[in-house]
Amino acid sequence: MAGKRGCLKPLLLLALMGALLLWLVAEVFFNLNSNLVALSVRESSQPLLILTKRGEWKPATAMTAADMGTAMVERHKEPGMRWSTLKVRRRGNVLAQAAQAVFGAEVHVIVLTPDLFDFMTSFQPGFALTTARERMSHDNLWFSITSNFRDPKGRPMGWVYHQGRRVNSPFGDWSGCFFVKDGRPGSAPSPSSPTCRA
Repeated sequence: MAGKRGCLKPLLLLALMGALLLWLVAEVFFNLNSNLVALSVRESSQPLLILTKRGEWKPATAMTAADMGTAMVERHKEPGMRWSTLKVRRRGNVLAQAAQAVFGAEVHVIVLTPDLFDFMTSFQPGFALTTARERMSHDNLWFSITSNFRDPKGRPMGWVYHQGRRVNSPFGDWSGCFFVKDGRPGSAPSPSSPTCRA
């Protein structure tokens, strides 16, 4: 019996170390923590809440630009660029609450001064599939953001403007737009909406 117990401890320790290593690999390569939080709240119909400077959780739609500015936690700043994060959460079931309590959730906000930075779209001819890392290397960019949704053939499902010319139209009723009106962000369900055209 003593021999079995002596063998069990190293096996349990090895299993624990293996699980920890597996979790670290999944976090580094697949962003496991963020994906668990996102999956746990995807069915929630509750509004996105933002942690204010006063320590209160307020719905994003109820926050002013000043509230949002003071809620941001500055991570890095240099001339013409500021990177901040906002602590966020969304009410949901027990799994969602547990995932957010353990892993947290935040939104990264990058503010760039247009006078100091050039912005551009980058894509392959015919919108052939590519990655943000490939576009960054190809166009010698400091950073790139993957945006737009794609249909099964790889074509973007929303507007794409390149060098002041529209090179892709929206995908009918599935498209929408984000906008800022009177200093407040919003969205409209269809590109034909008067808000999107304004």
